[in-house]
Amino acid sequence: YAVLNAANELAIIKLLDTYPATIDAAAKEFKPSLIAHYLLELTQKFNEFYHANPILIAEEKVMKARLSLIYCIREVLSSGMKLLGIEPIEEM
Repeated sequence: YAVLNAANELAIIKLLDTYPATIDAAAKEFKPSLIAHYLLELTQKFNEFYHANPILIAEEKVMKARLSLIYCIREVLSSGMKLLGIEPIEEM
């Protein structure tokens, strides 16, 4: 992950780091909306990242790191949606 140094990449990494705290806060405060807002923010940041950073044409180390970051985003989105009772889809 050392090769991920663009501002939008770092913003996503920092946001992913706050996921457990968001889940804890939603559970303690009985506010599932905190999870929904978190997931919305994550998808917005991912959209910005995806449009600004080439993935498959990047240098191999960067490409692998970005693909790994996308996998982490996918896992968090899937987990959060399941917590909200929404079944995530695999493809559109």
